[in-house]
Amino acid sequence: MLRNRPDRWSGLLLFAAAALAAAVNLSASVPPLAAPAPAEAVPPAGPASAADTPLLTFAVLSDLHVSARHPESQRLFRQALLDYRSVKPDLDLLVLNGDLTEGAPEDYRALRRILGEVPHAPVHAVMGNHDFYGMWRQRDGHYDYGGRLSPDWSSGKAVSLFQRSFGYGAPYHHVWLRDRLFVFLSGERYRDEDGTVGEDAYLSERQMIWLKHRLHEHSHRPGPKPRPVFAFIHQPLPGTVGGSSERGIVQHTELRNLLSRFPELILFTGHTHRLAGGDQYVQGPFAMIGCSSVRRVNGADDKPVAEARSESLYAEVYADRTVLTAREHVSGTWIGSPRVIRP
Repeated sequence: MLRNRPDRWSGLLLFAAAALAAAVNLSASVPPLAAPAPAEAVPPAGPASAADTPLLTFAVLSDLHVSARHPESQRLFRQALLDYRSVKPDLDLLVLNGDLTEGAPEDYRALRRILGEVPHAPVHAVMGNHDFYGMWRQRDGHYDYGGRLSPDWSSGKAVSLFQRSFGYGAPYHHVWLRDRLFVFLSGERYRDEDGTVGEDAYLSERQMIWLKHRLHEHSHRPGPKPRPVFAFIHQPLPGTVGGSSERGIVQHTELRNLLSRFPELILFTGHTHRLAGGDQYVQGPFAMIGCSSVRRVNGADDKPVAEARSESLYAEVYADRTVLTAREHVSGTWIGSPRVIRP
């Protein structure tokens, strides 16, 4: 969330790296909700051998807040895409993890225009609370946050705009890649349909049943086990990553209970805008990872950090582990040590 209102690596990639010396193994032995120790800044380690080449790689960009009214939001998104184009041009997947826009049709047009201008990996997106914010736009064009909901917009129109923009048949979807399951979840209602939803994600019963079926398919898929599942939703579960003290997801109890049956699952969230690393890496029954923000990065006090920052996460998926490293796009540098998650 941008605010709490309704409202190459330059140079050569390091081959034959020694080991992920400062990497943290987020295994099931880590106490629930324990924040990892701070780590020094190093780039992702290269493969130890040809046999240890990643099976796939992807990046997660959250909280873009692309707005036709704010050129800086467009510049930052373009900068992040160009940065990955420079250092990791062979990504297999590019995830946009919610708060893509401020909810207006022209915002989505700006987003699509930037994606059309910069070569990138196949995109998979989810909705965030701000993608419903057309609800606050009045007929004269201004946004009356916390005021009167627009009679010209609705949750249904917001979801339909998102689906048309990306060619989806529903606000949630999945993809299998290198025999790994990726699931993308989105909120489906906003305040116009249920005032108690607030800024949280509302997951319909149909979406929850769909998710159960996808995870069942994962469990019964032939081949070596365990294999990780990668799940994406904008709002974090409460009491997990730093800044997640709110409810976040209306059906958070049901979702947590379901995901807890899959310790190999990694849940990527956004919404908090918190600095990457630290309390944004949490191990409970499954791993929970906060993805910071492309548009604006906040500190632990939930206020913007002094220096200009724009952050995202880069993932390398190996046969036996997933390695995550944060990227800062203004300086074009890697942040902290890679984090290792083993299923």
